Amino acid sequence: MHIHKLLLFVLVTAATVSLVHAQPPGAGAPGATKKDKEKLFGGKLPGEEDPNGRNLLGAVTNEAGEFVEGAVVSLKNLKSGSERSFITKKDGVYRFDSLRMDVDYEMMAKFKGAVSETKKLSVYDSRKHAVRNFVIPNKAEKPVK
Repeated sequence: MHIHKLLLFVLVTAATVSLVHAQPPGAGAPGATKKDKEKLFGGKLPGEEDPNGRNLLGAVTNEAGEFVEGAVVSLKNLKSGSERSFITKKDGVYRFDSLRMDVDYEMMAKFKGAVSETKKLSVYDSRKHAVRNFVIPNKAEKPVK
């Protein structure tokens, strides 16, 4: 179990470093504007971005510890009620940048009907780089009738 956690930490760290240095196609093109870059990244809602804010990142795995491609990580601003989503790639990593420091957030991951536990990021957590990892249960919970 400890080896899985160590491996997950190393992979998330490596993915974070690669995300920091990566640029999407066209974002570095001559004459590319901030608006062009926002279109490539999906943009942000007005008032949601804080350039001096914090980043939230992590990985989504299944119960066997394998990374989940195609999981949807949802982030909800508990002050405004607005939500943002990120769909994981093969490495199972997600990332939300420039989050406000004065807002509580709630997040969860979903994949093929299965939902992870809900986690929170509090205003009292002053770290600039917060990490929240999710585990998708092997079977989707059936609604109670």
